[in-house]
Amino acid sequence: MSLPDVVIGGAITLVGGGAVAWLGGQRADRADKRRFAHERELEHDRRGQDRLESTYVSLLEFASQAFENANREVQDRVLELRPPPPPGPMVTPDDPHRLLATMGAFASDEVRKLGDAFENNRRRVRMTVWHYEVAKGAPTSPGATELAPHFEAMEAALAQLREAREALRGRIAEELKG
Repeated sequence: MSLPDVVIGGAITLVGGGAVAWLGGQRADRADKRRFAHERELEHDRRGQDRLESTYVSLLEFASQAFENANREVQDRVLELRPPPPPGPMVTPDDPHRLLATMGAFASDEVRKLGDAFENNRRRVRMTVWHYEVAKGAPTSPGATELAPHFEAMEAALAQLREAREALRGRIAEELKG
């Protein structure tokens, strides 16, 4: 074997070894990129689940407070002779708007529908209480028989609000389990 053949053979070996090393590095780089993308996707999913759970916990807290407020309003009118119960945490006017916005961003379609139904029932309770107050303040001084339809309307609205709250609780529990 002559010297140029050895040099050519060495050059081929060097180029071939370099190509194999470069291809191995490329493959490892692609694997690292796929692993990084997968980890990033898992972290994104985890943060999304955390936001969803936070949204649902806030929604359930709001539903409980709103129901208790509505129940207290109705019961105060139905049994006006007893002293009112101590006030609980009140739903502020901003609570429904903030919660509905968060729910719109993170909740499932089914939970959004149930949340909207709950809010509509909460408003219905407030309207029946308002109608009762207007009727009670009428100049003819209505008696119990004239106010009975208002009591029935308040009780019916409260029952629907209770059903909406329970449907919301059930759906959220189902979604958070799965």
